[in-house]
Amino acid sequence: MPMQQTKGAILVLESPWGLDERDANRSSVKPFIEGMAKYAGDIEVCHTVFYDEDSFEDGLEKLCKTPFRNTLVYVAAHGSQTHAGAHLTDISSAVRKRSKDFNITGMLLGSCYAGSITDAHKLTLQGSNLRWIIGYASACEWLTGTMIDCALLNEAVRFHQNSYGQDNLVRRFSQALAPFSAGAAIGCDVEGHPTALRDSLQFVVQSPGNGSRPAVISEEVFAAHAKLRI
Repeated sequence: MPMQQTKGAILVLESPWGLDERDANRSSVKPFIEGMAKYAGDIEVCHTVFYDEDSFEDGLEKLCKTPFRNTLVYVAAHGSQTHAGAHLTDISSAVRKRSKDFNITGMLLGSCYAGSITDAHKLTLQGSNLRWIIGYASACEWLTGTMIDCALLNEAVRFHQNSYGQDNLVRRFSQALAPFSAGAAIGCDVEGHPTALRDSLQFVVQSPGNGSRPAVISEEVFAAHAKLRI
């Protein structure tokens, strides 16, 4: 299977939002991701809609046709600590098993609370081609979260084979977040208390190399981010 050496790709799997009672599937992250990709250049965006575990698996299979130089999976859906439009275990398993054949290096969970299960994300990274998983540990305001997701994807899709050392990931992700305030309320926790971006966004990474173990680097990312603020 030939690889697209010059292109990065973002595979967007989105569950209908229904942001209000009149939202007849009109809300979508697709135009935001496509706009970001046009700005960045040389990025393929593939999009599908899913409704449950089976349609997620089927959608991902249909999107995984050609291995690109660097492929990212973006799951955009209402979420909880167990679900992001489908059960998180099934989502992670489906992405993990295709990660080597299709050079999937990262997964961004654009779903409320899906980033809170960092131990599960560590297990997903182990033995896979995935180098990072990012998600929110709280509820997340839709438009603000989509803007942050675009910034992170815009940075990560540019990664190359030598980009995955932990220090470099800290630097690159903190730079992607530089326009956003770490102390801004991104949403609420399960008890309804406002949650700052720095307390919500979770980064789980695994650098290449024998003996490397998955690690949560959220504190390091936001410490580096603080140094970029004027």
